[in-house]
Amino acid sequence: MVKMPGEDAATATGSPDEFMSQPWYRRMIIAFFGPFMNYVLAVVIFTIVFFFWGVSIPSEKPVIGDVMDGYPAKVSGIMSGDTIQKINGITINSWQDMAEVIHKSVSKKLKFSVLRANATVTLEMIPAKDPATGVGIIGIAPMVETKKNRLN
Repeated sequence: MVKMPGEDAATATGSPDEFMSQPWYRRMIIAFFGPFMNYVLAVVIFTIVFFFWGVSIPSEKPVIGDVMDGYPAKVSGIMSGDTIQKINGITINSWQDMAEVIHKSVSKKLKFSVLRANATVTLEMIPAKDPATGVGIIGIAPMVETKKNRLN
């Protein structure tokens, strides 16, 4: 731990450059700016990280990023990187389109048309009921994209 000279009243010698020798308003300013500079440093570091690395956000495209073990998607053979084209003949254009169809289809068989390595694969599965919300789930997560924030 870092301490300023004369911060502890028991060890203060009365030297004019010690903390306890400063007027009350200076001690208040010193006590405020110590923690405040921690916040400034955090803002600077986060700004640098966002500027150089970008921000990770879920893709709006119906592309599978992660498949969870023990859920219908994994059992049926869906893989990370697959693009969902159709579900029961309904064209899927976004992750939201796909989620709506799956959420409304608890315990109903769904036929997925999936694009995998430039080939179309047909898979079938029955969404499980999410105990927390009561909607259909198959155990997938969207692909994550990193948006760069660099100025060009």
